[in-house]
Amino acid sequence: MGIPSSPVLKVLSEHFTLDMCVSRMLAGVQMYQNLLEVLSSRASGLEDLKADLRDLLNHINKLTEAQLGADYSDQNPISDLDSHLQDSYSVQVAVHMTLSQLRSFCHDLNRTFRVLITYRP
Repeated sequence: MGIPSSPVLKVLSEHFTLDMCVSRMLAGVQMYQNLLEVLSSRASGLEDLKADLRDLLNHINKLTEAQLGADYSDQNPISDLDSHLQDSYSVQVAVHMTLSQLRSFCHDLNRTFRVLITYRP
């Protein structure tokens, strides 16, 4: 259907650094923001979620600039999801799949934020 998988968030270690973690967090939020942009042109009721993702992205960007001094630009290519949305059924399936994946990704984000609160380099 053209819906990419969420970036994998792992426990911080010497092989999965804070920089890698933040990069994947941003990539995931940006990816879902882009997917919802496509889907919202075909389905209603996604505007509040788009606004929440935009706010989350702004907060993560502020955190990275303050803590890491890093700047992450949009890391996601434009999805080809739009070309797969031929009828209302495919739109409904895409919305369902995207929201299910987003829920799982947000659980991972929440877990990661809890770990980052106690993280000391």
